[in-house]
Amino acid sequence: MSLLDEAGVPASRIYNAADIQNDEHHRARDMILRVADPSLDGEQVPMPGIVPKLSSTPGVVERGAPKLGEHNRLLD
Repeated sequence: MSLLDEAGVPASRIYNAADIQNDEHHRARDMILRVADPSLDGEQVPMPGIVPKLSSTPGVVERGAPKLGEHNRLLD
């Protein structure tokens, strides 16, 4: 990164999942939410927050992912 910086090349390292979860800015912007997972008896699990952040219609996460097969319909 220092060589790229010295050469004036705009660059940054790529975050992995742990980097994102531990980043102060991501936490401050609610980019990682903790949501109850019904398939884990309501255990709180991290999941991505809402993007983009809009002032008039900010969006909300109402629930986690559905259980496996929860929305399947049996065909006759």
